[in-house]
Amino acid sequence: MAQSFNELRIWQISEQLVVKIYKMTDIFPKDEVYNIVSQLRRAAVSIPTNIAEAHGRYHDAETIHFLYNARGSAEEVRSLLMTSLDLGYITNDIFQQTNEEYLNLIRSINSFVRAIRKTNQPINQLSD
Repeated sequence: MAQSFNELRIWQISEQLVVKIYKMTDIFPKDEVYNIVSQLRRAAVSIPTNIAEAHGRYHDAETIHFLYNARGSAEEVRSLLMTSLDLGYITNDIFQQTNEEYLNLIRSINSFVRAIRKTNQPINQLSD
């Protein structure tokens, strides 16, 4: 049973991806700091933050709402990665690897939502 949000595997993965996005965007052009860099970082940070907030909820509907927010932010990151690729800020290899990591995270979030619905237990009552 996960006593703390940081024990959740989906939180751990999403937190690792935040660090990856921050490092990746360090090399973006400086004129993108308030554009793509800011948006990418904000979306990436939103994922583990929403997962943590979901953990603090005791009603299934609220828990799932925040997990859906996390999933939406993951999709936002994917879209911004595609734009970054199109603008030549990242290589195709970096895009493919990072995009796949986010797709796997989205699948994991979806599985977690299904588990909550199936067991009717809040996220902090489920084992990961």
